[in-house]
Amino acid sequence: MSNVVGISPRKTGTIDGYTYVPDSFLDNSNISWDVKSICIYLQSFPDAWMPMPDKIQSRFRLSKAKWKKIYHELIEGGYVRLNNGIEGHRKPFLEFDIYGGLK
Repeated sequence: MSNVVGISPRKTGTIDGYTYVPDSFLDNSNISWDVKSICIYLQSFPDAWMPMPDKIQSRFRLSKAKWKKIYHELIEGGYVRLNNGIEGHRKPFLEFDIYGGLK
């Protein structure tokens, strides 16, 4: 079963209100700290949350160029993919599985 928010249940990234972050994820030198911070932010929200790319960009006060770089790294790393909207929800949102990787 896929662990993608908005599509099927994913294991929450929080335990007793604290966001769970595996050491192996933080220690991975192939992932920039910009991407790690976005991933931790995404993982901290409830399962049904549908993050909008433009909202993430504004939340972190990222320029378009910086967001584009981070966004491509998130996609290439398999942490997120863009869903162009589902019935009743027209705006594109991000599906994500930070620690399991999207298949």
